[in-house]
Amino acid sequence: MLSHIASLITDSGESVRLDELVDKDGNTLLHMACFRNRTKIIDSLMNKAQQDLSKAELIKWVNRKTTTDQFTALHYASFRGNVPVIELLLQHGADKMAVNAFGLNVLHIAA
Repeated sequence: MLSHIASLITDSGESVRLDELVDKDGNTLLHMACFRNRTKIIDSLMNKAQQDLSKAELIKWVNRKTTTDQFTALHYASFRGNVPVIELLLQHGADKMAVNAFGLNVLHIAA
């Protein structure tokens, strides 16, 4: 389902803003792809975001926190140990010091 939604958005040519696609728990497609460790989808989403969002909007989107647990996409990528995705997120402004609702930053999550 995630790959189908992501391909519809990234390949359709339609004007869909990735930063406006958020579920009731505050998860973006980037959160979901990082949690599921779907590197190709993450790459597609990041390419689309770079084309469609300003630098400030991109940074805000990358650092968006989930509603309850306050996880960022970088928390999920760290949990999965996906170094290439961690590097990609950091290159695009991910906050390596972001703390979730449990007081854990990405280094805690990665350990």
